[in-house]
Amino acid sequence: MTNPIPPAGDALRVAIASCIAEHLNVDAARLLAGVPFAEVIPDFDSLMLLEIVLLLEAKFELKLDEVPTGQAGGIVPLPLDLEELAGQVEATVCRLKYAQAGSL
Repeated sequence: MTNPIPPAGDALRVAIASCIAEHLNVDAARLLAGVPFAEVIPDFDSLMLLEIVLLLEAKFELKLDEVPTGQAGGIVPLPLDLEELAGQVEATVCRLKYAQAGSL
């Protein structure tokens, strides 16, 4: 994967919400308003979160191994809403930037 730099801040949140809304046929505005995934996405669970993570990996050409999806041993709690998920994606991107800079 080439690890392009995805948008950050509000632009990242809009991109994630749009991606989820399009793929799962849910309301992006509710996601952006901070409504929990469980109230916006029917039958939301850790498998649905894994599907979302895989979708975002494909969209942003990233490996989001640090975003928890319910596997045993995870230190970070599952993201409950768009804000938490976007924060974890941004943290992953930040780690990748530092790792790439350190290897130069």
